[in-house]
Amino acid sequence: MRKRARNVSMTLALVFLCMLMIGPNNVFAQIVNTPATNVDPIVDGSRFSFASEGEGGDGGELHGTLCTSSGPSIFDFELRRMLDEFIPLSQANSTLLVFTQCYGGDTIDYFKGRDGTTVLSATNTCEKATYDGYDWDAAKALKPITGWTSDKVHKAGVNGKADGETPQKQGPVASLEPTDPAGEIKSREVLVYAGQPDSGEHRDVDQRNIIVNNFGGQPDTKVTTVGGDGTGGWDHPGTKDGLLDALRDIGERMNENEQFILFVTGHGDKHISKTNIPVAPCPCLPAEVSLNIPPEMYHDMILDPSNQPDFCIFNSGPEEISLHSISVNKMPYLNYTAYPLDYNGNGIVDEDEGFEYVFLIDEEILLQGENHITIHSIHPVWITLTLIGLGSGAIAKGAPPVVQYSLTISSTAEGSVTTTVNEEETMIGLGETETISNIPAGTGVDLVASPDAGYEFVEWVGEPIDGLTNPVTTITMQGDYEITANFEEAFEEAFEEANGCFIATAAYGTPMAKEIQILREFRDGYLLTNPVGQVFVDFYYRVSPPMAQFITEHPSLKPIVRAGLLPAVVMSIVAVNTTPTEKTAIIGLLALVSVALAVWATRRRGRGPEYT
Repeated sequence: MRKRARNVSMTLALVFLCMLMIGPNNVFAQIVNTPATNVDPIVDGSRFSFASEGEGGDGGELHGTLCTSSGPSIFDFELRRMLDEFIPLSQANSTLLVFTQCYGGDTIDYFKGRDGTTVLSATNTCEKATYDGYDWDAAKALKPITGWTSDKVHKAGVNGKADGETPQKQGPVASLEPTDPAGEIKSREVLVYAGQPDSGEHRDVDQRNIIVNNFGGQPDTKVTTVGGDGTGGWDHPGTKDGLLDALRDIGERMNENEQFILFVTGHGDKHISKTNIPVAPCPCLPAEVSLNIPPEMYHDMILDPSNQPDFCIFNSGPEEISLHSISVNKMPYLNYTAYPLDYNGNGIVDEDEGFEYVFLIDEEILLQGENHITIHSIHPVWITLTLIGLGSGAIAKGAPPVVQYSLTISSTAEGSVTTTVNEEETMIGLGETETISNIPAGTGVDLVASPDAGYEFVEWVGEPIDGLTNPVTTITMQGDYEITANFEEAFEEAFEEANGCFIATAAYGTPMAKEIQILREFRDGYLLTNPVGQVFVDFYYRVSPPMAQFITEHPSLKPIVRAGLLPAVVMSIVAVNTTPTEKTAIIGLLALVSVALAVWATRRRGRGPEYT
């Protein structure tokens, strides 16, 4: 009886204890949710140290991380520790760090106050970087030149920055003088890092190559490249171990008064984290934590089709802990990968190193704002997790913004235009107008003007080809353009329709002009009715077509010719608008003049030449 009562009492006590531990106001929950004390990052190097609260506020601290080709990302505090481990200030009298990856602006805080260290970044906090922006111009400017400095590299990057990039710099001005055994910089080590390199124009591979070329042939200078799988021109794979190996090799080579330069390109990750999280040694007593994903980070995650979010746990000490599972917003995850953190490269995990545990998370279950994390442990003792973090995965560096323009093409009623943009044709019919939008700047557009039957192309009107008379041309889009194709009746057709009024038709531009109608009536009513008029018309038909063609090809002559024809037009109007009696008198007068001229010509031929 006593034994049964004792068992019941122990059971009730255990139930009460569990309720106390997992209840909403339990002591354990209060411990977990109590902000950790502020700790400066990596002060003494004896253990992991982290600033407990950053710009994430109570929802966590924001970290910019270097993405890798495989395995976990490289946190900013890890990079700081690696440099402190292998690039000691006693050897590198100058260190220049250039961060051009996404969220480089979230990385620079961990290097504030580091002696002799200059940091340049393409971005500010929570900003994505853009290819062919700050990165490309900074890479081109990173070279050893007399009088050259980190400020000039930064200025070049700022001049080339893309929209959305807010470049930052901190620390002293770093010299980029050529190496000189007797100078300020006796030797130089340059390291280019891209975890997931992109081979597009002006991207990671091009940036690596231009930096290698910039420093090529310099005495006492070596360039090391870390990226991808370690092939294709990369010396080491773009992983945490690959970077550690490269830095270890560099550290072993470094001499006194040496300069170290790190240029980071490629993609970046972003983590929101908390530190010093206590966890009970029983899965039934979980640690519950909330992490707030800021809007910018959430937006970048959703828009990137290839990123893989993760949840990571750092724990100091030489022994691997046993995790049962985690849940993120009530979604359980059992599988994780443990990565030993052998920063000093001695082949074992020391007390001041530890392990990183990475769970891959489904993006669909993450929320903008507060996310609830539950951690279950089966470790035999109470532990305090050094850091937990919710990461975006590698966010691809953006392409530069595409500047686009529109093209409006019109055609007069006598012809059509065919435009070709990126092999896609658009037909603008007779008298129609068409606007083609979203044409990238620098795109070539082919234009072909096709006249309708009986018409011919005259010229293009509108920039950038205003006045061009070639019906086939190509323009390059450097702005919004409005262009019209002008057509007119063909020269031969117009003269046929004008029934011989060649010069007048050329001067007035159309056989339908009222002046030409008057001249035609005068010809038919007065010139073709007598011998002299017939001779004059025949002579005019033979000599005027070339003159008319010349006038057509030189439009500036048309007003002059029209002025010269004005007396003939006025006389024709007077003659045409007469009574039949007056018309008979005029014809008789013309006939009399014709007879008189004929007699005079005959007598002159009969007399022969006269000499005086």
